[in-house]
Amino acid sequence: MDLLRASPGVGTATPSALSIIEKIMEIKCLVRGHQVERTGKTTRSGDVCLSAARSLKEYVSVTAGFLGVDEAEASDWLQSYVDMPTRKDPSVVKRIRRSAPVARVKAHCIYQWKDIVIAAYFAAIGLPRDAVAAQQALQLLSDMAYLLSVRGFPAMLCALEALLLHQGAGFRIVEPISAGDRKVIHCTLGHVALVTSFVRHVLEVIAGLRPARGGVGEGIFDVWVLELPRVDGVLPHDDEEHAGLRLVEGTDPCRGQVPKDGEEGPADLVEPAGNGSGDADV
Repeated sequence: MDLLRASPGVGTATPSALSIIEKIMEIKCLVRGHQVERTGKTTRSGDVCLSAARSLKEYVSVTAGFLGVDEAEASDWLQSYVDMPTRKDPSVVKRIRRSAPVARVKAHCIYQWKDIVIAAYFAAIGLPRDAVAAQQALQLLSDMAYLLSVRGFPAMLCALEALLLHQGAGFRIVEPISAGDRKVIHCTLGHVALVTSFVRHVLEVIAGLRPARGGVGEGIFDVWVLELPRVDGVLPHDDEEHAGLRLVEGTDPCRGQVPKDGEEGPADLVEPAGNGSGDADV
């Protein structure tokens, strides 16, 4: 389904019949669906995590498809104001831009993805996150041991698998068929960097190298941008399988580069291979 031009499901009210707040809620659901699918199924590293400007373009495209208008009209619609009840007290109404609730979808997804990755990663290395000491965090950060060590790499694969299953991209995980085969994850460099950026961020907080902040939001993009070339420099530059990981754009010399804000995207999504573990519920 083309989520950029998705329409309400059978039996739902048409956009023209919905109130402004109902339209915003519908658009939030569509944006979340598109973001999850784009992140899980993209074949280009640069589309795994988007800048604020490219995210806004995504919101506008989804809104245009839902409202049945062009993107200029959708942008104007999102920049208009609406009186919306606050989450803490629905009896209190606050005037906000219509784009504000839509933009929060990204942060909510990132919070959820980070929780999934961190839980799977630290379970795989056999060390609960809350039990990691500052010195242990420093050891895992040293020479990127959180990715390259004998425990770090398999733990990264476990976290990557958990994330892809959550995003409905289980087809990327090819289970062994014959004796001696092993499970192989087919993904982009950007997917690996997203997982390791979550892990690195937590380790740096534990080690006292960065402050512990409550928010994630757009900040994860900056963390991911720094992590992408690190991972690019240590993983093979081919499209062969290595220790259970195959980078689908492994030979692409631009795989570690972040698209500019004005660049079109996201790229086409990869189609399910049909021999993976199947799509999971999102």
